[in-house]
Amino acid sequence: MSLLRSYSIARTSWQLQLRDPASSVIMTVLPLILIAVLIPSAKAQLVLSGYPNATGAEQTVPGLAVLCAFLSVEQVTTLFFREHAWGTWDRLRASPASTADIVIGKVVVRFLVQLAQTALVFTAGGCCSAIVPMDRCWRSLSSWSCSPPCSSASV
Repeated sequence: MSLLRSYSIARTSWQLQLRDPASSVIMTVLPLILIAVLIPSAKAQLVLSGYPNATGAEQTVPGLAVLCAFLSVEQVTTLFFREHAWGTWDRLRASPASTADIVIGKVVVRFLVQLAQTALVFTAGGCCSAIVPMDRCWRSLSSWSCSPPCSSASV
């Protein structure tokens, strides 16, 4: 496996991603639209389940972000089928790049795009829906990570 060959394939995949960003834009905008639509029903469900201060975003934002992450696997397979459709698969396989180089070069780009999409969905969903105030979130994370495991159970 050669990182230079994987990088070369990843660079080409990145250029193709920039030329055709439609699927990535859809997979970013779709959860944001669905979040806005589904928050009221999720809020009602959480309130009836015994969470009176729930906003509904606690359930919809992570759920739709993960759903779209699962759906992005299809886009990875599309990258390989495009090579067949364009007639470049035989040339790619004839290159000195190994199968691992090709897979890594194709998957890394999609992984980075998906990471950015997930971060954007969580950020926009969190800001627009006020899931948890950030100061309260940071305090709870810092107290959990800095305290011994038994101290939180004894409180």
